[in-house]
Amino acid sequence: MVVKRGRKSKPTARRAAVRRALPPRGNRISSPCVVGIGASAGGFDALVEFLRVTPANSGLAFIILQHLSPSPRSLSAELFSRHTAMSVRVAEDGQRLQPNCVYTTPADRDIGVKDGCIRLSKPTEIRGRRLPVDQLFRSLAQDQRERAIGIILSGTGSDGALGLREIAANGGIVLVQTPDSAQFDGMPRSAIATGLVAHVLPVAKMPRVLLRYARHAYVRKPPTLPSKSRVGNPVSKILGACGSGPWSELCRLQASDAHPSH
Repeated sequence: MVVKRGRKSKPTARRAAVRRALPPRGNRISSPCVVGIGASAGGFDALVEFLRVTPANSGLAFIILQHLSPSPRSLSAELFSRHTAMSVRVAEDGQRLQPNCVYTTPADRDIGVKDGCIRLSKPTEIRGRRLPVDQLFRSLAQDQRERAIGIILSGTGSDGALGLREIAANGGIVLVQTPDSAQFDGMPRSAIATGLVAHVLPVAKMPRVLLRYARHAYVRKPPTLPSKSRVGNPVSKILGACGSGPWSELCRLQASDAHPSH
């Protein structure tokens, strides 16, 4: 006599519980952190060095934004591809950001990020008044929150100093090239003057910091943060928010870097 066994409910209930515990698809671990890199005068050499020392399998997506003369065609992607095993592409409107890819910004376009995709637009300000790095950083902060990483390299002026405030306020981090290692220190010094930069260090040491951050539980399983945060001292904000628990290790890391050594 064959006895038909009914299905047990426990495995089904267990699977349902696991599904409920998973974060929304847009926040799953497979979604890469997005690194926005702003540079101006003297930035090409710093970018080449950065690409050379960054692992090709970092799992990060990189957007490179340089201050270039408007041109319908840029050779940046071709030139940078010679220095990295990552896929280097000219950014296109609507392109979904992918890990282990580098996106270069067309010289005649501003760039931002929306819903994990690249958004290109025609500049509204005349040359000399444009602050495209600020615009990129703002969009990264609003779209990626904890997964937004801003980097400021060699350049004149102060572009990026305003936008990085939103990255810090939304839970991301900002890295800046040490002024004494930059060919032009205007952008690095302006960024540092905000008091919101987590790391000031030579370009060669940046990848290690990026990987530590991207692999931290704070980013891999981001907590729910308020939709709007007031800009302030990033270390005190983090310490006040975490207390004890899964954020505590990141808090110690951030606090130890509040006054980085060059």
